[in-house]
Amino acid sequence: MKGPRIVGAGIALGIVCAAIVTPIGAQSGVEGPDFQRQRQAWFNDQRAYPNREVDWEAMARVRQQFMMRAGNRGFASLADLSAGRWIPMGPYGFFGFGLYGSGAQLDAGRIDAIALHPTAQGTMLIASPRGGIWGTTDGGAVWTPRFDTQCTLSISTVTIDPVNPSIVYAAAADPSGAAGCALFRSTDGGANWTNWNGGLSFSAAFAQNVNLNNALYIDPSSAGSTTGTTLMFSLRGIGIYRSTNSGASWQLKLQAAYVTSIVPLPGQPGVVFAGVVGSQHAASSESGLYRSTDNGASWTKIFSSGSYAEASRFQLATSAAQPNSVWILAGQQDRKFGGIVRWDNATGQSVTLAASGVNTRTLGSGIDRTAFGQQAEYDLAIAVDPTNGSRIYIGGTRGYRSSDGGATFVPMATEIHADWHSIVVDPRNARRLYAGTDGGIFESTDGGDSWTSRNAGLAIAMYYPGIGQHPTDPNIVVGGTQDNGSMVTNGTPWTTRLSGGDGGYAAINYSSPTTVWSTCQHLCIYRSVSGINQEREAGIATTDRVAFIAPLVMDPVTPTTLYYGTMRLYRTINDGELWAPVSLDLTKGSGTINSLAIAQSDPQTIYVGTSDGNVQVTRNGGTTWTLSTTGLPNRVVTDFAIDRTNSARALVTLSGFGAPHVYLTDDAGATWKSASGNLPDIPATAVVMINDGTSHFFIGTDIGVFETTDAGLTWTISPSGLPNVVVHDLSYNPTTKQLVAATFGRGLFQYSLANASAVLRGDVNRNGVVNAADALLIQQALIGLPMPTGLTISPHGDANCDGKVDAADALIVLRAAVGLTSAGACVGTIR
Repeated sequence: MKGPRIVGAGIALGIVCAAIVTPIGAQSGVEGPDFQRQRQAWFNDQRAYPNREVDWEAMARVRQQFMMRAGNRGFASLADLSAGRWIPMGPYGFFGFGLYGSGAQLDAGRIDAIALHPTAQGTMLIASPRGGIWGTTDGGAVWTPRFDTQCTLSISTVTIDPVNPSIVYAAAADPSGAAGCALFRSTDGGANWTNWNGGLSFSAAFAQNVNLNNALYIDPSSAGSTTGTTLMFSLRGIGIYRSTNSGASWQLKLQAAYVTSIVPLPGQPGVVFAGVVGSQHAASSESGLYRSTDNGASWTKIFSSGSYAEASRFQLATSAAQPNSVWILAGQQDRKFGGIVRWDNATGQSVTLAASGVNTRTLGSGIDRTAFGQQAEYDLAIAVDPTNGSRIYIGGTRGYRSSDGGATFVPMATEIHADWHSIVVDPRNARRLYAGTDGGIFESTDGGDSWTSRNAGLAIAMYYPGIGQHPTDPNIVVGGTQDNGSMVTNGTPWTTRLSGGDGGYAAINYSSPTTVWSTCQHLCIYRSVSGINQEREAGIATTDRVAFIAPLVMDPVTPTTLYYGTMRLYRTINDGELWAPVSLDLTKGSGTINSLAIAQSDPQTIYVGTSDGNVQVTRNGGTTWTLSTTGLPNRVVTDFAIDRTNSARALVTLSGFGAPHVYLTDDAGATWKSASGNLPDIPATAVVMINDGTSHFFIGTDIGVFETTDAGLTWTISPSGLPNVVVHDLSYNPTTKQLVAATFGRGLFQYSLANASAVLRGDVNRNGVVNAADALLIQQALIGLPMPTGLTISPHGDANCDGKVDAADALIVLRAAVGLTSAGACVGTIR
């Protein structure tokens, strides 16, 4: 776990770090030119190391294998907390003040795509790149998650059939499709979904990522059919796939590096356009506007000139009001605004729009709330009014509109969250617009003059590692999120942002909880006292290598002593007034520190893990360090958990593939042995030891939380209520007995271990392990033989937690005893 695993009694933190690292410089949370690439590298490289690419096929296979376990993991209510279920903590919206936030309106998290129901006003679906698909039937007053049990929650595109809106298609935002997690179809309006890859095997090419939003197209002339709809779907590094049977099978029709947008020409069936980029880093003869006149069966490049051969991304738009026109919004290779071109299909001529008024200032040159920004490959959107072709809407970091056909633009929506991914004009009322940004979904009913948040109820925050709990109040959790800084929950559905940037590690002073620490990307450390922030970075060398999200940990005995990791370990003994190094470079020479833990029983014992596979241990507060990798594979070290009473006993978790992911030491890292048992080959991100014995652990992974009660010999899926989501952190508070999971896309979840009647399920003889002897006792009880003195068959024998003990429980216990799992069973967990 990262953050205060043991609040008020001990804190141990950890984090993963990408192989691509950055000198600290003067970052301080500024979104510089390489910001998006560094963020993506942080996530990907830890899962790839020691290889160059993530094994997405292995990832997808495991997700598919464990997808069925999510079917029985429905969401719990607050009343279920004591029943041993994960329950959501939100946030269901938050107030993000500052340059990027929406001020007094609620933000929620990144939205990539918005799909409006063709006939039912107020009914829509939205896609979050880590939070799945959400639906509303009342214009956003109430939202419901629609995708939590699927093999991936990373969704970039959702499209509703315009003729039969019960049919919905969706596409993944990450390379999960290698084993069937790329395309999805629903035939009940998005309530239930089926993997719909149509037999495609994307394999290595898919590792370059599913394309950006607006690249999944339904041909309106064939829509409504469950067997004959024509679809087009683009993949980076491959091109455009086409299906003429509703996705049952696919054929590659245009081979291209980057197809970033596909749109039809209104009123002209079979005429479709695609924006193609040959390279995002160099000029390419492949780049330009492509057209198909036979509904995607064949394609021809029809336009490419000047700087448009050097674009990094194209977004296209068409309008029924001007049915021969295609608008092309380009992003340059330096990620700046590249201009707008209108292509006329009837004449074969192009017009470059003046686009006067677009503030092309970049993030590094005094950005304000009207700057288009410098991250066009990340946020770029365009829409044209379906009733008036002179009204054009575009979005980059900020949004703009034109009323004169693109001659001039003026800023719009400066009051809402930055980073635009989608703009949708309601065809039934062109004055109604929707915007999908890094802050969620926003609606305008007056053509863009004013905007209203529709984010209340959306729990799609993307938490990084490093959450912390209040020492006594289980409602208060502090943590950092992607796009939306660090924030503190308070027991209400909504939260308030504490600091900006991409929020990282955070901690609450367990002796004085009004003092809260937060961090952001690269070097960015804040101490907040009663809500007033002060930067606390003095003494940390700006030339050090540092992770995109770097670890901060509070000493478990002296809360004014804290530690921070770059490539070496720093310590402050005066509450952040000054930091000093307590080590040399602890990496192999090119990595960064990305996980820390300090022993509760001996704060002089510190464990450090690095992004290039080192584990270093000191037993004297940093005076000397020992390389402690015996028995460990060469993988990114993601987290530690230390026994509260024995500083030499600790767990470590590892990312990547092809090796065990959890290891245990009893000699302070001199040797490590695998505690991975029957865990799947999936990156592990967080670990905690529970103080109800010596063998009860939880780990967070890329597919949820696993639990063991036998020191890692056997693991089971953690109790119900948690979506199939990446879990970046776990935090356990022994005072409140609350376990909190920080997810990357679905906010925070809590699980109470305070139930006094909870028992180790399957352990009928109460000896602390589940084995064949327990199965025999269940069988004896079922045929009427008396139990040994002091033992009862229930609830210990109820191994599937269905409220009764029968022959199924005996079989489940026997399977667990030999290392097999049973779907939906709770055997081996404390309930």
